[in-house]
Amino acid sequence: MDIIVSNLCKSYDGKAVLTDFNATFPAGKTTCLLGRSGCGKTTLLHILMGLVKADSGEISGIPRKISAVFQENRLCTGLSVGRNAALACPGRLSPLEIIAHLEEVGLAGKELLHRPIDTLSGGMQRRIAIIRAVLAEGDLLLLDEPFQGLDPRTRLQTMAYLQAHTRNKTLIMVTHSREEAELMGGSYIEMQ
Repeated sequence: MDIIVSNLCKSYDGKAVLTDFNATFPAGKTTCLLGRSGCGKTTLLHILMGLVKADSGEISGIPRKISAVFQENRLCTGLSVGRNAALACPGRLSPLEIIAHLEEVGLAGKELLHRPIDTLSGGMQRRIAIIRAVLAEGDLLLLDEPFQGLDPRTRLQTMAYLQAHTRNKTLIMVTHSREEAELMGGSYIEMQ
C-alpha cells in the first residue's frame, strides 16, 4: 500500500518546518528526499515513525513494521558488534548469519563480531546501524543520510547491500546528493 501524506504541517516554536506538505511514497519502491538543511526532511521521517506529532494533516498507508537509520548511529555502546547488529531482529540469528551481513558491507565479520561497538570507527558503526535496520525486517525503512561518513567505494558497496536486502520494500531516504538518489534507483522529492 502506498504511503500518502496530505497537507502535513509542523512548526517548532512558531517557525514552520512543514507547510501543507503532500507526497505519495509508492509501495515497494525507493523515494529519496532532497533539499536544503532545515527544510523538514528529518522532521518528516520522525512524523512517519510516530516520534513527532504533526500539527495537522493526514498520513495513510504506514505499515506496522518500520525500521530506521537515524542521523546518529544510535548503537548501544555496552554491546558487541554482533549484539548491536541483531538487537532489533524479530528472530534469533546465528553468528554466521551476522558475519555474512558484515562481510557484505566490507567488514571482516568474524574478527569484529565480539568487539565492543565503541572500538569501531564512525564509518564502521554507520554500517552496523544499516545492517541492524535491514535485519529488523521492517516493511518500511526510513533512512536519514545513511551513507554519511562512508568513502566512495564503501558507499557503493553499502548501497548494493541495501538494494539486495530491501527488494519490494518501501524505502524513504533523506540525502543531500542527487547522485545517491540515482544510484539507489529511486525517485526523488525536492523539499523546499
